[in-house]
Amino acid sequence: MTEFSLITKNGIRDDEPIPKSLFIELKLNTLLSEKTLDILSRPCGRDDILARQEIIRALETDTLAKERFTTLYKKLVQLSKTLDRYNNSDNDCVRLFVFRECVSCYFSVLDTDLPADGYFFGRLSAYFSELKTKNKEMQNAFAEYENLIDKISRPRIVFSERGIYLTDGTGGDRKAALDSIINDADKLGWGHKNADKEKTIPFLSQLSKYLIALYPDAFEQLIQVEKSLSDSMNINLLSLVSEMDFYFDILKLVQKTDLLNIPHAYPAFAENPSFSASELYDVTLLSTKIEKIVPNDVQITSENHCFFICGANGGGKTTYLRSVGSQLILFLGGCPMFCRSAEVYTYTKIFGHFPHDEDSFQYGRLDREIHDVTEIIEKSDNESFAFLNETFSGGTQSKAAELALSTMKQLSDKGCSCLFVTHLSDVYNSAFPVLSPIVSDDASHTRTYRIGRSDKPDGSYADDILKKYELDKKSLGDKS
Repeated sequence: MTEFSLITKNGIRDDEPIPKSLFIELKLNTLLSEKTLDILSRPCGRDDILARQEIIRALETDTLAKERFTTLYKKLVQLSKTLDRYNNSDNDCVRLFVFRECVSCYFSVLDTDLPADGYFFGRLSAYFSELKTKNKEMQNAFAEYENLIDKISRPRIVFSERGIYLTDGTGGDRKAALDSIINDADKLGWGHKNADKEKTIPFLSQLSKYLIALYPDAFEQLIQVEKSLSDSMNINLLSLVSEMDFYFDILKLVQKTDLLNIPHAYPAFAENPSFSASELYDVTLLSTKIEKIVPNDVQITSENHCFFICGANGGGKTTYLRSVGSQLILFLGGCPMFCRSAEVYTYTKIFGHFPHDEDSFQYGRLDREIHDVTEIIEKSDNESFAFLNETFSGGTQSKAAELALSTMKQLSDKGCSCLFVTHLSDVYNSAFPVLSPIVSDDASHTRTYRIGRSDKPDGSYADDILKKYELDKKSLGDKS
């Protein structure tokens, strides 16, 4: 049977996957599980984004939908655990008894009460109905299987996660069940003379031999029906477990931000490559001890799609880069963005370069940076977005500036959107717009980690300092 998926409506796209190293640099790994990051590494098209958004919205706002989603999830988890016990059975007897539980769990999954409306519930409900219709013969086979199990279970043997339990199948006492097994064992010559006194239960491996020897025909039939039932079960449904984990993971993040009054929105789709957002938050800061997250407005258009980000250290440059990068990945994964509102294009490729002081590459650090960026340029197009953080810092200032400007021009010529954090003041004199930290207009004139357009180099922060202390250049000269 074809694998069923809640994650993809039209199948996984063949676009360049987002490298896992970028998730680490953007600190998304501090918020989300490894499985969620695996799913987010494949950007979605519009249909899949809308489908995932619908599920997350339903889990957010529809109590009944969330309840049934959770019920289905628990049933799938139980089926998965039972199948693990089945596959790890160490003998035929245990395997065949546990298999009955597997089939029961499987039918329970298909019997989950789901509403028939909406993309997720409608599709899943219809799919389960289709499986149940095809599995009418399976129901008959399972009835035969249970009859055979009952036949060999006069002392009913129950294998569970907590151990092995015996009952007599009629509500009788435990002693009657034990006596039945011991008497059968005696008939086969495997009993013990002191069995009546000790009422001991043979080891599981011995017990299995007893039952198989007592009911050879029944066991042979069980094995045949087991194969038939196993072939009919659509075990691919278990792929839904990790996919549903994805939705729970995102919902948990939404609930966490709600407690901090951080808004979230489901962006509109931009028709051309662009990224605009009002009050965009870097929610990866939730994993730090920072008390307040300052949002930023973002305006990246088809006309202005490549920006340098400059300014003093600690001014929020990397935070701005990280907020755009992480939120773009969330959007392309069908998740809400943490902002007041947004309109974003469905970019197909996301690239990033965050150099490290230590590098095991065969070249020097600068050579490695040139190599990595060249690869990004070659792969990029007008549906790509690149995030570069202090790239080429391994070279001299003049060489780094030359490489930075050349890289930005090549990316721009290919239509790739780009945010490039750098300390190089030379970029202010280039053809590319510059973003930098701004100072508030309130009485304290404090830096608030907000980023805005700027046409002055980093050294101009001296003007901000003078303003803060109600000085000017002339008065400062008088004090010298």
